[in-house]
Amino acid sequence: MMNALHRPAHALGLTLAISAASCLLPHASHATLFVDLSAVSLGGGTYQYDVSVSNNGPDDLAIVSLTDAPLGDGLIASSLTAPAFFSTSYDSVLGFVDFLADVSFAAGTTVSGFSFLSAAAPSGSFTSFEALTIQGDLLSGQVRYPSMNVPDTGSSLVALSFGLAALRIARRKAASA
Repeated sequence: MMNALHRPAHALGLTLAISAASCLLPHASHATLFVDLSAVSLGGGTYQYDVSVSNNGPDDLAIVSLTDAPLGDGLIASSLTAPAFFSTSYDSVLGFVDFLADVSFAAGTTVSGFSFLSAAAPSGSFTSFEALTIQGDLLSGQVRYPSMNVPDTGSSLVALSFGLAALRIARRKAASA
């Protein structure tokens, strides 16, 4: 039987193990808007970007903007494309690439088919976005690059290892008592 002195160590180890394990399990995200970009090098310092917008929130969106596009990029404005019922614009002075809905980015939908060319490499630009709901609420976040969306399980595995080690130590102490 475990005495009162061994219970805190056992509880701590078990808590750490459960917490770390929960980090590894898939769980619902609190984010409601995702902007995904894929980039392909076309050679000669030119990249093609394809954009999709996933609105998982309760409100329709009027506009989604990439807020850190390179200034004065001569390729973006002339190459912007949008799916039907949407339009695009590029502000070369402020560095915004805008995706505008003729009606809306409806809640619960994903809209793909936006694209453009740029001289900017993926790592230096196109990393953040802002969006405006039709109610006038501002949303913001970080752009996701699909090839970079690998969950960080390394830190979770380290935490899980420490939790399991603490649990083993607590069990050994309890068994020897």
